[in-house]
Amino acid sequence: MPTDAEQSEQYELQIENRQIKETVQALRDELEQYRARFDSAVQKSLAAAHGEISQLRETIQSLRDTMESLRFDRSKVEQEVRLAMNDEMAQLRDTVAALRGELETQLAAGHDRIQNIERLHRDERGQLTEMIAVLRERLEKPNAPEN
Repeated sequence: MPTDAEQSEQYELQIENRQIKETVQALRDELEQYRARFDSAVQKSLAAAHGEISQLRETIQSLRDTMESLRFDRSKVEQEVRLAMNDEMAQLRDTVAALRGELETQLAAGHDRIQNIERLHRDERGQLTEMIAVLRERLEKPNAPEN
């Protein structure tokens, strides 16, 4: 049979063993709680990250859509400006052609007027020259009988 000292030592070892088992169990429980909290935090972080990624993707898509819309609008405005410029250029060409035609008409009319004035001047000069000749003849023959 074991002695009192051995029994006491055995009892102390049992108490120490039980305390170690309780400490191990407490540490396991604490580790499980830590793991649960860690897993929960990881899950929350992942969920938040996925949510943020999803929002960023939506924002990126929205920005892409906006950029595409702006490109389309810019292209449309550029096309409208080109059409307006082409129309204005056509109108200016038509105006230039009309003004050129009017100028040519006025130049031709002015040229005709100048020719008419020159012709009238020649005719008048011819008449005056004839009249001068007639008057000279009369002056030179003052005594000639008049008819």
